[in-house]
Amino acid sequence: FGEEEKALAMLELAYQLDYLNKERELTQLTQRYLYHELPWPAAKIMAKALEDGTVETTSKNLELYANSLLHAREYTEAIVPLAEAADLAEDGDLYVRLAQVHLEIEDWRKARKALESAIEKGGLRDRGSAQLLLGVSNYNEERFKSARIAFLAAAEEEKSADSARKWLKHVNRAINSQDN
Repeated sequence: FGEEEKALAMLELAYQLDYLNKERELTQLTQRYLYHELPWPAAKIMAKALEDGTVETTSKNLELYANSLLHAREYTEAIVPLAEAADLAEDGDLYVRLAQVHLEIEDWRKARKALESAIEKGGLRDRGSAQLLLGVSNYNEERFKSARIAFLAAAEEEKSADSARKWLKHVNRAINSQDN
């Protein structure tokens, strides 16, 4: 039993005895659960703490809750807190994460909407990937001309250029077959 496990056990006990009542303590416990790959208890703690107001409804806290749900593979459950976190965030990166969840469950339209919000909000760490995912979403909705625009934008970014060029071939074929 290592130090990390002991620390988690002590925090768990303190939580069960209702000694943890500060935001910092509850988010730390949640993060420890995630560190130990225990997403369910992490999600339960955050859900309760957000609901009863012990933990403030900030972008960071909602993201932590959503991450707990995502680690538990509860994609649909994670959508609401992730969308709220994205709305509150300074940049568009959480909208990209939200889009990835929508893509995971093949909801192309909602993925596209989230990516449009991400790009509009700006400050993205990886603009090329956002454009690439936007292209994929549009492609799957058979919005080929919009997909082409997104893939062209993605092709301008070094990291996403190769994938974007491959997708452009598919899109151009799809556009040509529509025109014929």
